Amino acid sequence: MTDAPAEGGAEKHLLYVADPMCSWCYGFAPVIADIADHFGDRLPVQLMMGGLRAGNPKPMTPAGKSTIAGHWQKVEQASGQPFA
Repeated sequence: MTDAPAEGGAEKHLLYVADPMCSWCYGFAPVIADIADHFGDRLPVQLMMGGLRAGNPKPMTPAGKSTIAGHWQKVEQASGQPFA
């Protein structure tokens, strides 16, 4: 890997698109942190926020909240990333 700008003059970086409503995005946080620690300035991590419910003006229903909470619990069990 080189420190020179990529073709077109842009610096190389890792673009991580995450969604605060996505349980796996949160569960994946330690992996992204490890990548940033390992590659340091050679491959900076840039975060872009996405959204499963972006632009949705309707509040989540109680059933929807329960479903999402269940997903978060499963991701916590699988990833070890606490959701407290």
